[in-house]
Amino acid sequence: MLTILPLLTPRLHAGPAELTLKMLKNAVYAEYSMEDGSKTGVTYRLTNGEYNGKDPVWASFAGAAFGNLDHHDVAAVVVIENGGGSGEFFWMHLLEMNHGRMEDIDAAPLGDRSILHSVKISHGEIIADETVAGPFDAAICPRERILAAYRLSKGHLKQVISRQLYSVTKVIRAETSNVSGKRVFTMEIYPDCAIGLTKTLQAGEAPPAIKTGERIEFEPISERIVRVKTASGATLDFDVDFSRTDNGIPSDQP
Repeated sequence: MLTILPLLTPRLHAGPAELTLKMLKNAVYAEYSMEDGSKTGVTYRLTNGEYNGKDPVWASFAGAAFGNLDHHDVAAVVVIENGGGSGEFFWMHLLEMNHGRMEDIDAAPLGDRSILHSVKISHGEIIADETVAGPFDAAICPRERILAAYRLSKGHLKQVISRQLYSVTKVIRAETSNVSGKRVFTMEIYPDCAIGLTKTLQAGEAPPAIKTGERIEFEPISERIVRVKTASGATLDFDVDFSRTDNGIPSDQP
């Protein structure tokens, strides 16, 4: 299942005169190793933004941004590759014109089955805004919003920052109940797949002022903790209830 949001095309930056969107959709791209990021020696050519073959099995143009990196006029091109399994790997290729020919300089992986919100080149950096699989997510259910920046240095793309962002979601259930003699506040949120969250209340502690249907911001802190910002501005930490979380992991084996 491709998870491309239609935000890349409207956000294309004006490119160098010798690079066009049509050229990028029909360019030759290098295949890169997932292990060390080096070129494997395999290349493939897109035709109108698509490729079908053996290695990779298929590839698809997802969008591009133009700009200047390290005094090079370049295009940052996002291509999705599939090697025959269930993975849909997002690669950000860096292309430039070299003596009248397009050259694939380097590439950086953006994740498997990610949700790509935007890519832009600004102040000598490529900025990728995407949602990726977090610490308790299956690859098919990415829920962690990040902002990553890349720079070109000596012909190679280097990630210089990766900042986790709060994601906005909707509460689909919120209630307080007694569990083993303790008052527990439980809620479920649904950004892409359901996440169950619980908070054990201390004696006399009021339950969080969170209601079903309310929109909140959340941020995974670890495999078992999620930090929530409520509409009132309060920040609370919740435990992940794996029996209520759709993450592809059996509930008895979190």
